[in-house]
Amino acid sequence: METRYYIVVGIDVDYANLKMIDIERALLPEDIKEGSNLFM
Repeated sequence: METRYYIVVGIDVDYANLKMIDIERALLPEDIKEGSNLFM
């Protein structure tokens, strides 16, 4: 079973609206930090 990642895009009373995201792996520059925006 693969790991799936989601972003909570909204909350409606007791339910969450989720958006599934794909996680990609890539070589990054050494000065990259978590939370950085990448434009590809």
